[in-house]
Amino acid sequence: MIDSKLIKHFRTKVGDSNFVCEKYKNIDGKNKWNRICSAMDWIEVSADYLTKSNVFSKDDNIMSIQVFTYISCIDIILEAIKQLHQVFYNTTTYPYKGEKSVFPENNIKMDDTLYFKTIRACFGAHPVDLNDDFAQTGQHERWYASWSGFHFSENGDFSVVLSSDQVNIKDIFFDIKFSELNKFLEIRYSYLNQLINEIDRQYLEFCDNLKVQEITTSNNPVEQLKILSVESKKRLNNNYYDCLISQFQVLFSAIITCQENIEKVNCYRNTLFPIIRELKDDLQNMVFGELITSSLFEIPVDIQSIIQYPYSTISDHVLSDSQKPIFCLNRITDLLDNYVVFQYENTEELYLLIHTGCYYYTLENSPTKRGEPHCS
Repeated sequence: MIDSKLIKHFRTKVGDSNFVCEKYKNIDGKNKWNRICSAMDWIEVSADYLTKSNVFSKDDNIMSIQVFTYISCIDIILEAIKQLHQVFYNTTTYPYKGEKSVFPENNIKMDDTLYFKTIRACFGAHPVDLNDDFAQTGQHERWYASWSGFHFSENGDFSVVLSSDQVNIKDIFFDIKFSELNKFLEIRYSYLNQLINEIDRQYLEFCDNLKVQEITTSNNPVEQLKILSVESKKRLNNNYYDCLISQFQVLFSAIITCQENIEKVNCYRNTLFPIIRELKDDLQNMVFGELITSSLFEIPVDIQSIIQYPYSTISDHVLSDSQKPIFCLNRITDLLDNYVVFQYENTEELYLLIHTGCYYYTLENSPTKRGEPHCS
């Protein structure tokens, strides 16, 4: 039986780097990302059912519906795999087309996929309206399936009796074997492994193409951050990097109106240059992860616990253009007013003063954590 962990592994691969979403959310005006998400959802639902519901009722009527549900789950996986194949390979074909390896007693001259569709039709999808030429007469005819159960089976595990609308055409016993259906399912479901390999191939190709496109270097941090903002959106639009760049754009663009703060702010800004360089290097090399230099910017946990609410309110306003914040600054000023003067004209300047104050507070109270400021 199938391993339900495979679809979870596939989902993780799809969401790992934001690559799949960015690449497929707009392909020639079509949102194929939504198509991928739908396929993943229904594969996971069906795989979960198939791995947990493997006991059939002894009542034929109930089991008839259970078998149809079992077949329908296989069909959902089959169709979802087909959709994923068509998206990732940009084709209208479906995998395993023409193959005849699973159903050896197939006498309707169909490939495995089409034969499975016939099974699905006979065992519940539309059993009272079948159009297959089961008797191989070459004539247009309709067939009707009886209820399904054990009682008709000759060589299989479950069966139906098929009756034609043509006179003098004998009934047909149509059997299925669960071992064959499970094999069919396993082959189709395991195609996720091939799709995982294809995602890896596309991602490496994407990264290789961007690595050779050199990111412009500027000695002006504001200009450099503008360049990095554009490049980040080209290079996976990673939320972590986008957020850092947005924060730094505020920190370097905010105008200081209180003369007493200028020297300390400039010294603090100098300590952030290594982070900008690492941001640029990571984007250039298409390497995404937590920055080694991020500790130079992060507000320590002990400070966050004190100023968390007013700081998060101010930060949300500055970074997301939310409604003008309402907050009490006492928690922040009580902690940091020995390090900066809290005179400001807008929340961007206040945001910069908080980060500057946190830097000097940490420097004074944990001298081994950040080292001495660099003022140049």
